Amino acid sequence: MAQRVTGLFFKTQQMKKKVNFTRPTPQVFNEGSAKTDNSQKKLWRQYKAQKCISGKITVAALRDYAAHLVHEGFNSTLCYISAAVSMEAQGGNLETAHFDRLYKNLRRSIAAVLARRMMIAKKAPPLGRMHLSVLSGRQREIAIVLCALGLRKDTVLAIKRKQVFLKVKGTTLVGAQLSVRQDKTNKLRTVHLDCTCNGRKEKDHVFCPVHEPKDLAKVFPITEAELTGTATSCETSTHGFRRTHCLASRIRYEAEKNSAIAEACRIRQGWSSNSPEYFKYSMDVAQYTLGDLLVCHREG
Repeated sequence: MAQRVTGLFFKTQQMKKKVNFTRPTPQVFNEGSAKTDNSQKKLWRQYKAQKCISGKITVAALRDYAAHLVHEGFNSTLCYISAAVSMEAQGGNLETAHFDRLYKNLRRSIAAVLARRMMIAKKAPPLGRMHLSVLSGRQREIAIVLCALGLRKDTVLAIKRKQVFLKVKGTTLVGAQLSVRQDKTNKLRTVHLDCTCNGRKEKDHVFCPVHEPKDLAKVFPITEAELTGTATSCETSTHGFRRTHCLASRIRYEAEKNSAIAEACRIRQGWSSNSPEYFKYSMDVAQYTLGDLLVCHREG
């Protein structure tokens, strides 16, 4: 798969011909130097040859080239595009009809996609089911419960045992009600932790935040050392629990197009109903499935 620049985002498309070329190492040169410029132009010539591009160069051709560069991980894609345009302009090979306007829009699109990529790179990785094998029993309980809760670190650390109230139906534990600190205040709010395995009747009850712990009443309090240790074992930061919760919610939202799913996550995470954070936290949603994440398939 490759990516194509359209508007502000790249849209994936199936390429008919795979392009293979040797990637240079532009970081070893000073940006703007003759050696860097030659390296960038060489790559463009390689691309043209392998794609059999001839005649006037259009912005559409440059758009495809940019898509390949981004797909290959070139964070300096704009520099490579500039070098290609400079080379073709010197040879009088640019398609002039509306070129300036279209080229300006292309550069804006590339900049937006690269900025988005950097934002994603800075976000805490979510917790995956693959991490379960390296967790202790206590860490496993913490990870599954916190991914289901989606609370901030300081809120989690402030939860005491007396703030956890178990909910029982007949003789079956069905969930818990937690009285937690409202984010960034000393006020309290109520959040619910519900069974997602129908009282252990579902085969994947091991991911249920209510029935995975040996004793849900004793999961809290959680120390900072335990929280940090669990996150580290899962190759993420303490923010990863909230990210996992939000990503799971977003996956369900995209599948069902049910605004109630997004609203429930916003409330849980302490965001306002019109907050864009829901989409910012989960902008890389296309990279994951519910089966990848450390949540029950019915947990969002």
